[in-house]
Amino acid sequence: MYLLNPLKDRFLVEIDGRLALRGDACAVDLSRFRALTEIPAPTPEQLGAALKLWRGDFLEGFTSLIEDGSTLYSEWLDTERSHWEQQRQQTVYRLAELCARTQQRYDLGLPACVHLLALEPEREEVHRLKMRLLALDGQRGAALKQYDECTAALLNELGVPPSAETNSLYDQIVPANFARPSPRHWKRLPKRRPSRLRPPCSFCRPPC
Repeated sequence: MYLLNPLKDRFLVEIDGRLALRGDACAVDLSRFRALTEIPAPTPEQLGAALKLWRGDFLEGFTSLIEDGSTLYSEWLDTERSHWEQQRQQTVYRLAELCARTQQRYDLGLPACVHLLALEPEREEVHRLKMRLLALDGQRGAALKQYDECTAALLNELGVPPSAETNSLYDQIVPANFARPSPRHWKRLPKRRPSRLRPPCSFCRPPC
């Protein structure tokens, strides 16, 4: 706290023996991220803006500043980092699903799929999202190739072939007259808990 004394009165407030940031004195990217992702019916642009706020792990760099930190602090920090990383991955999936469901902003939805599949290549529902986005974007050949990548990933990771739903989507794309279903016919897919591994992500600034 000695190092923070010059800034304490301006940026910090003490409440019941705890320190908190003054919301009227500084902007917090995490607060902005939460506000954007908690919008009841967000647009792809809003979810994309939330992801662009991501610059690294929660309180990245603070661990090294506190030598021999308390066990309670370390446990709290690990829990918070895991929670917010999970929130980020769920937001990436929401963005991909929203772009496909509303048939817009494929430039945001496709990178989201790439990111998710780099984490968990066996996620068949993400392969389907990417196939659909590519087909809607007029990239029929790439959509069919994605089916092959899906098949290989499922066999390599799980030892199973694609599901009937994935095969049905493939059959729709093959004739080169892929019909764009009405967004109201889309159903939301269940969320998956993200992997703890994180590849470079095009949404973060700088890339993590």
